[in-house]
Amino acid sequence: MFLEAFFNNLFTLPILTFITGIVLAASGYDKIVSSKLQKISVFCLLFLIGLKGGVALMQGNIGSLVTLLLILVAWGLIHPFVAYPILCRFTAVDPLTAATFAACFGSVSVMTYVAATAFLDKLGLEYNGLVITALAIMEVPGIVAGLWIAKSINTSSQNNASMLRLVIEAVCNQAVGLLALGMVVGVGCTAFGATSFLAEVLLIGFKPILCLFLFSMGLLVG
Repeated sequence: MFLEAFFNNLFTLPILTFITGIVLAASGYDKIVSSKLQKISVFCLLFLIGLKGGVALMQGNIGSLVTLLLILVAWGLIHPFVAYPILCRFTAVDPLTAATFAACFGSVSVMTYVAATAFLDKLGLEYNGLVITALAIMEVPGIVAGLWIAKSINTSSQNNASMLRLVIEAVCNQAVGLLALGMVVGVGCTAFGATSFLAEVLLIGFKPILCLFLFSMGLLVG
């Protein structure tokens, strides 16, 4: 049963494109692919994920969503503070690097999300669409907590940036902006009854963009 599930996940189209990227990079053929490929694929994928999140937001239960987001935000803020002392105690990394890794533990992985949902889709298993909305929110808490830890351990005179400015920069980065823009468009289109148009866009565009993104990630890994 486990091996069957493993191979079902391994032989999905997104995972195969990721592996193809690794093989090409390891073979020295990664130079034939434009360096702008990754940026374009990331921007498009984040927007489409936000679009799906906006649709799910309009079709879901707002009370359940608020409860879910509060729990996830709290977890995203707490997790780095738990991970940081463990990393300092059991690894040889310096404190600032440990703070960076701790922020990653509190954040979310878009690549893990898309791989997991592709696996669930292949198995025909339903999952709560509000998870996509949570994905957009979960980019922020871990980054904010990591910045707080880094600022608290780096008290040199060169580190004079205010915490408020750092938080604003974390919230207003390109990834969060694209996710938020996609969500706004998804909410607006759903509110005006353009769900059939959105379904066409997501059906046609999401999987090719996802494969392009994972292919570019494979090139980086290779």
